[in-house]
Amino acid sequence: MPLPVYDGFVDKCDQASREYAILKNAILVSPEIQQDRIAEIYCSLEDADKLIVRASDIYPDAVEYIKRYPTTQLQKPCDGGELCYGEVKRNYHS
Repeated sequence: MPLPVYDGFVDKCDQASREYAILKNAILVSPEIQQDRIAEIYCSLEDADKLIVRASDIYPDAVEYIKRYPTTQLQKPCDGGELCYGEVKRNYHS
């Protein structure tokens, strides 16, 4: 998700909400192919659904980015090659 969209969505969320906690655990990265930094949000598919519902209500611009990568961004390989859901080990790009 582009940082301006991420920042806007975070700003609109109630700080006591589950959605805010999910968003605040995003990893900010600078992809090699594009110059703008993005926020990668790793969470369960259930939490992604919560983000979509909340974004639909308070920050619709975020919805398309949450829906765009539901499998590649939300499921990451863990140790041993299996897919992890929920908390994911963070890998920072150098």
